[in-house]
Parts: sequence; C-alpha cells; structure tokens
Amino acid sequence: MLTRTKHFIDSYSKHAVTAAFFLGFIVDFIFLPNISNPYYPYIGILYGALVGIFILTKEWQLHLLSIGRGSMRTMKVSTLVLAFVMGNFLSYVFIYYVRSGDMFSSWPLYIMLLACIFLNEFSFQASTKVLVNTGLLFLGIVFYTIFNTPLIYKEVSDAVFLRSIVFGFLLCYLYAAILSLALYNKRLAYKVYILAICTPLIVALFYYSNSIPAVPLTLRDTGIYARVTRNTSGNYDFVQLKRKAQTLLGFGQKEAIYIKNGQPVYFYAAVIAPSKVSSSISHSWQKYDQGNKKWIEIEKSSFPIVGGRKEGYRGYSVLQNSSNGLWRVVVEVGGKRIVGQKSFTVQNL
Repeated sequence: MLTRTKHFIDSYSKHAVTAAFFLGFIVDFIFLPNISNPYYPYIGILYGALVGIFILTKEWQLHLLSIGRGSMRTMKVSTLVLAFVMGNFLSYVFIYYVRSGDMFSSWPLYIMLLACIFLNEFSFQASTKVLVNTGLLFLGIVFYTIFNTPLIYKEVSDAVFLRSIVFGFLLCYLYAAILSLALYNKRLAYKVYILAICTPLIVALFYYSNSIPAVPLTLRDTGIYARVTRNTSGNYDFVQLKRKAQTLLGFGQKEAIYIKNGQPVYFYAAVIAPSKVSSSISHSWQKYDQGNKKWIEIEKSSFPIVGGRKEGYRGYSVLQNSSNGLWRVVVEVGGKRIVGQKSFTVQNL
C-alpha cells in the first residue's frame, strides 16, 4: 500500500501543484474580507511576501541539490506551499471582481486568470517555472499597488493610477535585483528584469485602453427600471419594467425591456470603492447606431461618490426620452475610464 501510495503521489504530483493553487483561491473566496476592511492591505502584503520568500527558497534548494546537500522532499513541500500562497495572492485581485458580478467589463482579468492556471499546470522545467512564478508575483504586485495606492491619495484618477504603476515597477525591479543574486541559473537574470519592466507596462496598456475596469472600483447591483425613488429610510424603491429573461446565462447582461413610447427609463447601480476613497462617477446613456455601426452618447449624468460602504455607493440616473433599439449605460470614473456597463434593448408596447 505504501508503494502504491508513493507511486500515486509521484504520478500526479504535477497536478497537486495546480490543486494547491486552486485551494488558495477557494480559501480566499470564502474568507477574504471586503476591500473596505482595514486589514485588507496587510493581507496582500503577507501574501506577496510569502510568494517572494518561497520563490527564493526554491532557488536555494536548487543550489543545495546541485552540491548534494538538498532534499527533494523539502523541494516538493516548498513547491506546494508556493502554489497555495500564489493562489492566495492572485485571488486577492481576481476574487474581488468575481464577487462584483460584472463579467463583461472584467473579462480580460478572467483571461489573465486562465493563463495563470495554464502556465502553472504545464510549465515543468525549473528554469521555466521560476520565470512563470516570478511573472505571476509581479502581476500580483502591480495589481496590489493599483488597489492600494488610492487609499493613500484618497481618490481614483489617472494621475493616481500612474503613481501606482510607478510604485509597482519599483517593487518589481527591487525583487528582480534580489532574485538575480539568488538564481540557480544566472542566465535567467536578464529575463527576470524584462518581466519586472514589461508587467507594469502591459497592465498600464490594458488600463489606458479601457480593456480592464478602473480598479479598485467595481460595479454591482445594476438594473433598469420604470422608476427609482429613495425613501425616508435611505433605501431605494423600484418600479419594475416588463422584460424578457436575460440571455447567455447573464453574460453581457443583455435583456429586452418593454415601455410606452417616450416613457422615462431609470438606471440604478452600486459602485464599490475602498473606504474614504472619493471620485466622480458618470452614467453615460448610449444608443447603438445600426447605420454607422457605433455607439452614440445620448445623455450623461455625473455625481461624486465616497467609498467604504460594503454594498457599494448607490445612485441612479434617468433617460427621459427612450426609443426602440439597442442601448447601454456605461459607468465611468473621471468621465473616461470604464468601471462597468449594462446593455439592453428597448421595445415599445
């Protein structure tokens, strides 16, 4: 039985690393607190530090094994622990968007997540593995600075985002310098530096092209209604519209609503932001022009928000004169960076 157990572990050890990676995600999905929690930044520091330490530990173990003093058991344990804390660190970024429920605007982050899982599963050589792990660490570091720099400046803006990218680059480059000294294969040092430079640049490119949401803001609890009013208790009352069920399992949030000609339509959304962080939010009502194949902005409403509320900062806007066709409401920060959106079609009764 011991022999068979050992054979099973040896045969499926490469999948055990991926299992540990997923376990880190699951643990965080259950226990990771809301971004408004005061301990949230320190959890990220802990995760990042552990990932960095275990990458260095694995490189040290390679040195010891090369001179006959290392332990394969220690190496395997370090690999599993590294996979687990790597899952924790990356979930620190991705799970926040899973909870927000805005799949459409966050899809590039899901692609990144799938790429991380793929690389974690299929990269077996030690030289490749250290580059994959370091690249994932750098990705986590950059998103950590993007999430937490607004907490320092108490606002979300392009200027604050640029500072966060600079902070992320400096942290990545510092770790690259440390890792280059500890690398078992010194020829990989220049590749580590390339990763330290390229990772922040790629994330910045995604952000400025509006390919990823304006982190750390996320959109949730969106809806299109016949009327939205705020009652005396501070909650919102909604008058529902006649509508069809959502299509594509809710992805893209497209639905058909039925209204009388000229009837006003209300859009309600809650935007989650870290505590004490303020910004300006816009609701841009856009209609798709079938002839020119582009979106035309019809109306835009702006208002300030202040973060810290677990359910998000709530607000609504109204389109007084709607017409048949495909519509969307884009929620923007600073008037140009997308937080999320909701698409729907209008049909007259």
